[in-house]
This record gives sequence, structure tokens and C-alpha cells, in this order.
Amino acid sequence: MGHNLGTARHSFGAATSAVDDLLGMMQDFYRRNAWMADGLCAQTDPELFFPESGQGTKAAEKICARCPVQAECFDFAMETGEGYGIWGGACTRTRKEILKRENAA
Repeated sequence: MGHNLGTARHSFGAATSAVDDLLGMMQDFYRRNAWMADGLCAQTDPELFFPESGQGTKAAEKICARCPVQAECFDFAMETGEGYGIWGGACTRTRKEILKRENAA
């Protein structure tokens, strides 16, 4: 059974283009969200910020209150619709309540 070199080149070219697109999107994401590296959460146990149901959020909220990128973090969660965890000092329920009030206004 023979191979079609033209088809192989086309497939390889399409895959390369898809990889290039993905890399570009990732670079853009990291460029726009470089602030994440400055978050105090990056130096802390991540489980504090993604508690299981019934676990408290106060420890994470205290860390967020001292964080130099708290506002950027909160804005990111609100803009992306982040559905879980403590972001910018706000739990999921708080962020949903804020969105509900904003949508009602």
C-alpha cells in the first residue's frame, strides 16, 4: 500500500499550524496574566484556595487580603467566570452574588 506524500505534507502542515496557534494562545495568556506569578497563593498550599465542600475559606481570604495582585486576581475570576475556588479574596458564592447583582442592574 503506497503513501501519498502530498497528503502527508498537508496533514503535517495542518498539525504544525494548529500547534503554532495553540502556542500563540498560550503565550498570549501568560503575557496577559503574568501577575499570577506575583500572587501570594503561588507561595502557599493551593488546597487552601480550592477547599472541599464544608471546609472554611478564611485562611485563603486572609492571604488574599495581603496579596499585591488581589484586584487582578478578582478581575480575572469575574471576567473568565471562574467557577471554583477563592480568587481575589472572594469565594465562588460571593462572585456569583456579585454577578447576579450586576446583571440585575
